[in-house]
Amino acid sequence: PTLSIDCEYSVFCDLRIIRVVAGIISTITRSLNTSEQIAFIGKIFELFTQGNTSYLQSLLSETNVPFNPLALESSSYQKNLTLCFTAAIGSIRQEVQSTLSDIFEFLTKIVRICLYTTNEVQQDSLAQLAASILNKWDQEPELMQFIREQVLGELLDQLSFASGLETTRRKSLYLFLWLTKALVLRTHQLGYDCTGKVINLFSDPTLGKQCAEGIGIIIGENEILSRQGFAVLK
Repeated sequence: PTLSIDCEYSVFCDLRIIRVVAGIISTITRSLNTSEQIAFIGKIFELFTQGNTSYLQSLLSETNVPFNPLALESSSYQKNLTLCFTAAIGSIRQEVQSTLSDIFEFLTKIVRICLYTTNEVQQDSLAQLAASILNKWDQEPELMQFIREQVLGELLDQLSFASGLETTRRKSLYLFLWLTKALVLRTHQLGYDCTGKVINLFSDPTLGKQCAEGIGIIIGENEILSRQGFAVLK
């Protein structure tokens, strides 16, 4: 039997099943050794960032719809599949991360998607994916550049712009919280600086309540950012 990647009647359109599949992918990825993970993640990146479904053709039905779940114009069915992307990338070993090419450009793209997507599943899964990558990033110069340009730059600017669109500010805060968590877990100084920024927003009439509740994201347990997911925890 074949499956459709963009059909209203496809098994991939059932969010409950996608979450189960994501859990299976996470378990399988964690069980692989380093070389196996490198090969597997290479295929995952080709699939989700380039739409290369060639090695899945025997499983997928013919369709004229391109597979591009990261695109803002894609269907909600495809966007929900980012859960599987995060499950795989969020389960790789720290040494596998260093094999990814141009992490800075990729994370910058993820930030933009999180700010402008209207799909909550995609927003949540990609925020956790970005947090996982940031947490394991061992290239300090590029890490600092991303934090200063995107976290303390783009996102903080959105948060500080009180007259900005409320939806954009809330999305910026949500991603900011996850990236802050990624840094705090590795005891990076900028993680504590970011936490201070969140606390300073408690008095914000629009974001105050979300900021207070967001502390739970920073200090709470998470399956992706855990020892089982090979996260950096200090």
